[in-house]
Amino acid sequence: MDTSVPRYDRFKWPKAVPNMSPEQSRIADEFMKYWHKVLPHRFGVIEKFNQLYPLRHLPIADRWRTLELGAGIGGHLEFEALDRQDYHCIELRESMAQEIRRRYPSVTVVTGDCQQRIPYGSAFFDRVVIIHVLEHLPDLPAAMGEVERVLKPGGILAVVLPCDPGLAYEIARKISAEPLFRARYKLPYRWLIRREHINSPAEIIHVIKDKFEIFDTSYFPVPVPLVNLNLCIGLTARKLERNSANVMMTRTATRQIILPSPNTANAAKAVWTGEGFVVGTATERILSYSVRESGWDDGIARFHRQETASDHFIEIASRAHAMKEVKRSIVQTPSVIMDIGCAAGHFLRELLQQLPEHVIIGSDYTLDTLQEVASNIPSVPLLRFDLSQCPLPDDFADIVVLLNVLEHIEDEEGAVAHLFRILRPGGIAIIEVPAKAALFDIFDRVLMHFRRYEMRRLTRLLRKAGFTIERRSHLGFFVFPGFYFSKRLNQLRHPARPDVDEMRIVSRMISTTRSSSLMRYVMAAESALREHVYLPVGVRCLVTCRK
Repeated sequence: MDTSVPRYDRFKWPKAVPNMSPEQSRIADEFMKYWHKVLPHRFGVIEKFNQLYPLRHLPIADRWRTLELGAGIGGHLEFEALDRQDYHCIELRESMAQEIRRRYPSVTVVTGDCQQRIPYGSAFFDRVVIIHVLEHLPDLPAAMGEVERVLKPGGILAVVLPCDPGLAYEIARKISAEPLFRARYKLPYRWLIRREHINSPAEIIHVIKDKFEIFDTSYFPVPVPLVNLNLCIGLTARKLERNSANVMMTRTATRQIILPSPNTANAAKAVWTGEGFVVGTATERILSYSVRESGWDDGIARFHRQETASDHFIEIASRAHAMKEVKRSIVQTPSVIMDIGCAAGHFLRELLQQLPEHVIIGSDYTLDTLQEVASNIPSVPLLRFDLSQCPLPDDFADIVVLLNVLEHIEDEEGAVAHLFRILRPGGIAIIEVPAKAALFDIFDRVLMHFRRYEMRRLTRLLRKAGFTIERRSHLGFFVFPGFYFSKRLNQLRHPARPDVDEMRIVSRMISTTRSSSLMRYVMAAESALREHVYLPVGVRCLVTCRK
């Protein structure tokens, strides 16, 4: 048997792969099927990333069509919500295709080569999933051309690929697939893998970028963009539109904002013009709806804006996490992204700077807060409303961000119900609230918090409203011991007393922890860790959920 190791020219296709003998083909097919069965059981951590990464970005729709290329024996299907989509698979090997049909009768399975014409019409699918397939294809550009053809404009492409060739991957192979192959067939392994893995990560990413816009990249297990340190890379891209000259274009944020008038007696709609809302013959910079009396006033709002100053290391980490979740959640351009409780507008400004192609909207409870934001950020639509009696129409937004908002709302169930209502089907809510109910202290009283949260209570509240929890964790894991001690000390030193200026005490506490370069590095390390493990405690609860 020929066990020589072939070499290939980089960035040139189609690649000439040496033909296998019938015996080699039998071994390759048999081992591939065997490996698909072994991988989930023996190497579950890697397989978890392989299967869960494509679920990070799903179409915003009640139902959609998905195509999976190279589906193997259907290992990924158990992770998909098959009741929400029409799922189709293409698999090269008939024996594997039959296994998928046996296990998943509702899935449409086609036996074929994705480098040839895919037997579906143009713009047929909302989403294409490709897990550890592109590295195998001699004519990679042809396959990606077919993917581009069958995917709708704005459709999602989710890809997982191995970091091969790469140092970490080579070491992992020496203790995983290679010894299994040698023990099973008494043959060297390298002749097979070099006939199978013929495209490098750099080549694959090059071809994807030529046809799609990559908007999310994740390296595993080390969240650093170095192939030699990692085993796998997850990529999510969207198909862009092309103009008459076949040049790819990114759609600009042209979705019109039309809302009900704040004056219930006025039947006219409020239409955003880019500078203000036109309501009948009047133009209003801020669309202000009625709000319930809550005791929250402009003075407390100004103090709260001080508390969320842009240079505090916790606030920097908070906004960085929210931005990562927003970018991870975008599946169409333009998307309507709302910052509810925008306060001084720090996150609002970052959204406008980093996502200019999307429709960004800010809202808050107090008019004074919004007037300050309007003077600093003149181009953003601003709404004043009370989330517990939200006036926005159903299915209005694609993504909603609430950073430290729910704890200020007495009727949290009503607020969450409205949040669910105003999101489009498949829409995402990114929520952050203060953690640990037992640590309620002077700080919470001054900021008019009704409560602090336990993660279990928060997720139960969201599920009751109809949300599906996508991700959850905590912010401030590494600083939690000091935070816990500080809060307990506050409870002892500053019990509730009507004759004490609590606002001044809290202001002094905040000023001592304003900015720290060291803590920014600590929070960055925590963010990297949070990508891979659940952080069970922290200063704040973090939840991303889907309607």
